[in-house]
Amino acid sequence: MDFPLHTSVAFDLTVTSLYLPLVSGGRVIVYGETSESRIPAILQIVQDRAVDVVKLTPAHLTLLRDMDLKDSRVKKLIVGGEDLRVDLARTIHEAFGGNIEIYNEYGPTEATVGCMIHRYDPALDTATSVPIGVPADNARIYLLDENRQPVPSGAVGEMYIAGQGIAKGYLHREDLTQERFLPDPFVPDDRMYRTGDLARWRNEGVMEFFGRADQQIKIRGHRI
Repeated sequence: MDFPLHTSVAFDLTVTSLYLPLVSGGRVIVYGETSESRIPAILQIVQDRAVDVVKLTPAHLTLLRDMDLKDSRVKKLIVGGEDLRVDLARTIHEAFGGNIEIYNEYGPTEATVGCMIHRYDPALDTATSVPIGVPADNARIYLLDENRQPVPSGAVGEMYIAGQGIAKGYLHREDLTQERFLPDPFVPDDRMYRTGDLARWRNEGVMEFFGRADQQIKIRGHRI
């Protein structure tokens, strides 16, 4: 995903707004909601017309679904943190008059957050959820069964992530580290992270997310 010179990228976070310069000549703008305005940050981003790319969650996207955004300056949306439903992606795509690129990004903190990405295609992506795509260059994604053997294409398996971005483990939680960070059976002397997420490979090599293998949920970004 290439950003041209002078591109401004917005992150929707609950902090005060600040500007960070980029070596390419662009800048990062971090938006936050203030107690005085009580305006959701994503609405402020749209109104300011100051950025081209926005990093946000599907929950933030729902605030835009009833807006007319055909004249918006925003050209790319990088969505992550939650399951991105096709009906929401389609609605947002139509709100922008089709003049928007929506990227669905997947990756847990244990794998340096973003390790897979997919560009939403309204003509091809017609299932319940937008695919999470293909691995980044420095990541390996395995779909394994209960015996940690690869499942065939089209079958649902548990996701394991390996590669350069894998964390060393959990601080002061050796028990959980041993449970989740395992030897990579396919690459000697390497490790992989057991995500607890379910997915399957489509025939064209794109991965679809199918939820959790356990009962874990997220509340305000915290795993419960």
